Amino acid sequence: HTRAVTRDPRLWYSRLWLAVEEAERKGLADAVGTLRDLSQSFREQPEPTDELARLYGRLGWRAERLATYAALTKAFPDLTSGLEAYAEALVPFDA
Repeated sequence: HTRAVTRDPRLWYSRLWLAVEEAERKGLADAVGTLRDLSQSFREQPEPTDELARLYGRLGWRAERLATYAALTKAFPDLTSGLEAYAEALVPFDA
């Protein structure tokens, strides 16, 4: 993926894969900025925004997670996986 991104930085999937891999190595909070940037740069693709919301969930950042899923479902209303993830995120932890 690194070589592919070096050749063509528009390859959003490879950039996303590298960002997730880096988060696993360096720490989740360190990847927030990178995933935010990818989400903004590739607005026509739902995956970067979905991955950002998942990262927020792993960090326990509920407000950010909900806001990100709200934006995702607004941008991609037919994306059932996004709707399901948003509905799941709305359920309180102690329910």
